[in-house]
Amino acid sequence: SKSLDLDRVGFSFISGRVFMDVNSNGIFDVADKPLSGTDVVIDGTIEAKTNKNGVYVFSFVRSGRHSIDVNLGSMPAEIGAMQRRQAFDTRLLSQVRIDFPLDVLGSVSGVVYLDQNNDGEMDGDERGAPNVVLALNGFLTTTDEQGVFRFANLASGTYVLEPRTLPPETYPAQKQMLYVYVQPGADLKGCMVALVKKERPANIKVFD
Repeated sequence: SKSLDLDRVGFSFISGRVFMDVNSNGIFDVADKPLSGTDVVIDGTIEAKTNKNGVYVFSFVRSGRHSIDVNLGSMPAEIGAMQRRQAFDTRLLSQVRIDFPLDVLGSVSGVVYLDQNNDGEMDGDERGAPNVVLALNGFLTTTDEQGVFRFANLASGTYVLEPRTLPPETYPAQKQMLYVYVQPGADLKGCMVALVKKERPANIKVFD
């Protein structure tokens, strides 16, 4: 007789909820709105739709390594998730719960400029610095000819804004990291990043 490999038979269950996280706490509560009819995909092929309560269920999933994500293709472009794809392991009779809190995406924009008088403000005679590469939690962008930059499609949360590639002979005027908090759907403008020129050491000659 052949033995049955129970670990290869699909007896695991994966479920969760897709919802608009109104208060951005990552937990479904009374203030949040469940999303019905949303496609949730497991292992890139099998789909399940959320019901009227935003709940999806995958039944009889085989044991092993899996990935799951929510398909946002049918939603407005400004809707997004902090983490769309998640990986997990299942074993015999596993019950896994994975929620997908969504929110309205925001943006961060501002100017990188050369602070010639080092006063911390962009004066009328000071200009933006072009081709500066900035990082925002791993996302990269480059300033235009006027030193303007913009990061779009950002989930709500706290981000670190830092310059990566600067013009020659310059460095950031502010040595501390610049933290910005993006609220759901907020267009955070006016983030100013000042650069200053490096001072060259003076050559001093001593005459006897």
